[in-house]
Amino acid sequence: MYTSSMLLLRFWYAKTVLEKCLIVITTLLVVFVVVLSIVVILELTPLGSKYKNSKDACWTEECVSTAAKLLTYLNKSADPCEDFYEFSCGTFMKFTNLPDEKQMISTITEIEDLVHEQLRTVIEEPIQLNDSRATMLSKKYYKACVNTKRIEDMALTPLKTFLAQFGDWPVVKGDEWNEAKFDWTQTVGEIEKEGFNSNLLMSLVIQPDSKNSSKSIITIDEAELAVDRPYLTAGDNDEIVQAYYSYMVDVAVMFGADEAIAKEELWMSLKFEMELANISLPNEDRQDPWALYNPMTLSDLERKHPFIPWTRYINLILGYHATVTPEEVVCVSVPGYIADLGKIMEKTSKRVLANYLLWRIINSSV
Repeated sequence: MYTSSMLLLRFWYAKTVLEKCLIVITTLLVVFVVVLSIVVILELTPLGSKYKNSKDACWTEECVSTAAKLLTYLNKSADPCEDFYEFSCGTFMKFTNLPDEKQMISTITEIEDLVHEQLRTVIEEPIQLNDSRATMLSKKYYKACVNTKRIEDMALTPLKTFLAQFGDWPVVKGDEWNEAKFDWTQTVGEIEKEGFNSNLLMSLVIQPDSKNSSKSIITIDEAELAVDRPYLTAGDNDEIVQAYYSYMVDVAVMFGADEAIAKEELWMSLKFEMELANISLPNEDRQDPWALYNPMTLSDLERKHPFIPWTRYINLILGYHATVTPEEVVCVSVPGYIADLGKIMEKTSKRVLANYLLWRIINSSV
C-alpha cells in the first residue's frame, strides 16, 4: 500500500515542465482570488468600514494604489454567486493590452515583469564595495552580456576555444578530427562539469524516492531533446524539423564548416536525434507513476545493458558531489528506452555521436 504523499510525489514527477508550470500558475491564481475576495468583502461590508477608520489600516501610497488596481479589475455587475471569477477579474481584459512580444498576460506576469524591471535597475548600477559577491557577479555578467561591441569583436573565438576541450566539432574539424580520442562518456561528463545540460542521451536526476521520501534516489530517464518529440517523430519532412536542420547547417557553416559536408554529417546527427525521439514514450504513456518506478542496482543495470559502464558514467556526471558503487540502487523510468538506446549506440559511429553532442552544446550557446 502506498500513502497519499507517495502518490502525490509520483503524480508531480510524472508531469511535464509545462504541466508543472500550469499547476503552479493555477495555484497562485487561486490564492490571488482568495486574497481579492477578502479585500472586496472588507470594502463592501460594514466590517470594511470599521477597518477603514482603524489606525491599523494601511494608507500608504503602495497600499492605496494596489487596492485601487484590485477594485479596477472588479466587475460589480456580475453576480459573485454565479461567476466569481468574472466578478473579481471581469474588467482585467478591458484595462490590459497584450504586448506584441507576449503570448499571454496576467496579474502574475505583470508582477514578474515588475520584479524583472526592478532587478535590471539594480544590476545596471555600478559595482559598490559593499555589494555581496552574488550582486557583484550579476552586475559583471550583465555588463558582459550587453557589451555587444565586445561580443561582435570577439565573434566565435571564445566558443571555439571552449569547444576544443571536448575534442572539437568533427563537422568543422574535418579529417583532422581524432576519432580515437573520443569517449562519449567522458565528453558527457565534461559537459556536465562545465554547467551544460548533460541529459542528451539519457537524463539523470536525483530526487526523493517515491516509496521512501526520507531518502533520495538517482533516476535514469529518457533524453531531453532539442526539438519536441511530436515534431521529430513526424518525420524529416515536418516543417519544424526542416527548419531545425537548416539552422544546424547554418551554424556549422558559421563556425567554418564546408556547407556540403555540414549538410551530410548533420543530417546523420538529425537522424540520430529522431531515433532517440522514436524510442521515447509519448506523454500520454507516462501517466502511471508506478510504471515509471523500476529500481535496480547499478551492477544489475550493467549486466542487462553493458553498452554503458554505468558506475563510471554516473560518477562522471556526479563529479565531486558524490560517489556511487555498483551496489547503488537507481530507478530506471523506462527500461525499454535504455534497451533501445543500446541498440542505437552500437550502430552509431563515433563521428555522428560527437557531432550530435557538440551540436547540442553549441545550440545552447549561440
